[in-house]
Amino acid sequence: MSTVQVPGESISPEEYHNGVGWMDCFRRRSQKALLELNLAAENKGKHGAGTAAVGGKGPGDVPSSLIRGRQRVRKAPELPPTDIKVVMRPKNNLDLNKTSQATLFDSICTTAGIPRETAAEDTLRINTLRNVLVVSTPSIARAKMYDSITQITIGTSVHGISAYIAPPEGTAKGVIHNVPDTDDEETITRSLVNSRNPTILQARRLGTTHSVIIAFDHGEVPYFVYYRGTEYKCYLHKKRHEICERCGQYGHRVDVCPKPCGYVPEQCFTCGTRNPGPGHPCEPRCAICGQGHKTGDRECKQKYRTPYLVQRRRWDRELSHRRRSQERATTSRSILRTGCRDRSQSYPRLPPVQSSARQSRSRERRHQTTGSSQETAPHSQALQHTGASPAHPGRSPSRNRRPPTSGKSQDRAGKIPSRRETSREGDVRRRSPTPRFQKVAGTSYLDTSSTTATSPQVSWAETVSPSNIRQHTLDKQQTEIAEMKQMIELLMEENAKLRQQIASFTKTNQTSETEIMDISTEQTHKRDEQGDIPTNTSPAGATQEIDSDTDTSPTKRRRGSRTRSLIDERAQILQTKLDQSVDSKLEQLETKLDGQIKTDFADVKTMIKELTDYISKQFEKYEHRLSELETNQRLSASSSGGGPLKRKPYIRPAAESTRNIHNENATTAITHTN
Repeated sequence: MSTVQVPGESISPEEYHNGVGWMDCFRRRSQKALLELNLAAENKGKHGAGTAAVGGKGPGDVPSSLIRGRQRVRKAPELPPTDIKVVMRPKNNLDLNKTSQATLFDSICTTAGIPRETAAEDTLRINTLRNVLVVSTPSIARAKMYDSITQITIGTSVHGISAYIAPPEGTAKGVIHNVPDTDDEETITRSLVNSRNPTILQARRLGTTHSVIIAFDHGEVPYFVYYRGTEYKCYLHKKRHEICERCGQYGHRVDVCPKPCGYVPEQCFTCGTRNPGPGHPCEPRCAICGQGHKTGDRECKQKYRTPYLVQRRRWDRELSHRRRSQERATTSRSILRTGCRDRSQSYPRLPPVQSSARQSRSRERRHQTTGSSQETAPHSQALQHTGASPAHPGRSPSRNRRPPTSGKSQDRAGKIPSRRETSREGDVRRRSPTPRFQKVAGTSYLDTSSTTATSPQVSWAETVSPSNIRQHTLDKQQTEIAEMKQMIELLMEENAKLRQQIASFTKTNQTSETEIMDISTEQTHKRDEQGDIPTNTSPAGATQEIDSDTDTSPTKRRRGSRTRSLIDERAQILQTKLDQSVDSKLEQLETKLDGQIKTDFADVKTMIKELTDYISKQFEKYEHRLSELETNQRLSASSSGGGPLKRKPYIRPAAESTRNIHNENATTAITHTN
């Protein structure tokens, strides 16, 4: 036996059997759906991907209000069919009509320990007729938390709550009797939920009776089920008409009645007399059937409500009967008006292919010979004289089969072509000799346009599969990463330009320093040359010149040292000024660079954050779809070994949109698990 692992959370046996209601139906349906999708994926390569049928409203989808001729009642919007519904029955005389819905939901969320932001995805609905609450949630974890509520606090008063999980939509209930008392819940489940009963989702005992209620998938209840190898006859589960014995109103029971215990009803519950006195004659009279017994007694034959499957079958039968009667009436009126029957009733028509081709050929010839303008007449005469064939695609050279027209026929032929023969531009619209429905490789069966290019067939599953969605997200992420890389490259280019500017500034500073040094050295040389010239020009002997040289040499050295010291001081001053200017310019450039880099990095960080948020949202979306699949999938009976099951003709059809959503979620989940 093969083992299939299903993603989910592990629970203890106590949680499995401790008041989970019909939660097992959701678990088993998701497991069977995954198995069914695995089999479909294996057989996909063998049989090919089928095209999904487009759903529409059939005769069974007409509302009951239109069938019975009543005025349509404005109902509340339907709850999501894939959600889990938790029903809560209040106690301690809590009247839901006099309590705010928001206050109720806040109290429920506080008691269950669910944050208000998380609970915003759930929906609370109040059934004022039955005085019950219904919470719809897509999460199994939150459904368990709602199911564990036993009391709520509204204001200063505490009210008891009995909560249970309702069975999923698209299921039907059946009942079997004479089940042994010694069988516990685990034995009953093991005896019924097996390969011989593939559509059973869950089974529970009705209180302490010998009867067991069974939940079937696909809305079908078989005639017989197998209980440990024995055949048990299965009956449709019928709900009772609920009439409160305290207030006498229809729709709820005594345990959820909002009236207090000492409430005096307006009419007697036994006989139905309004405003009865203390000693009025009280004879039993049933409020359901009107017979002489107590309301809801065992003798009452109408205490059970008609199952929905039976009502649906009756509505379909009534609708089909009305349609047939309308068709007969229209047919009889047409016969009386025309005096003869329609040709389709006496003998079948000719094949549509031949008639359409014949009409198209006759219209084309008529238009070519008489419907064209006078400019084409010389051309046709030349073709007849020369014996050449006309340049028409698909037309062989043949004689003109149409006899020459004259008189009225020629006038009729020369008229403007009809709307069907001509298009808006005046060109002839030829009808194709092939039938409208034709199978062409790479195109659809309905030939709507001849200009559509042939494209390979793509299955619906491949179109909506998460792999394609994931590939799309990956492509988008790659494009964003490429944009980020381009931005980083631009930043690097700007940094390189700034570095080049800094290098050019340093070069200019160095050149200015060298120029200053050259100027200072030139000035010193000039001054030295001026200092070497003798001051006395009068002639003298050699001894006098030698003495003058020896006298003036110390003064020349002092002058040269002074000029050099001045030049050094000026050079130092200029150097400090240049250093300060360079430092200020470098600081300005650094501030500009820091600002640009900070802004660019902030943009990059925001883009990365947006990208991570988008990826996390996508993963949350996939997880949400997977959880929906775990709760709301169906599996057709695909196991061998069981005997033939006799099924009742009662079918509870689910909405086509619900089925399409189930198929989409199932395809998404199997791609996720793979």
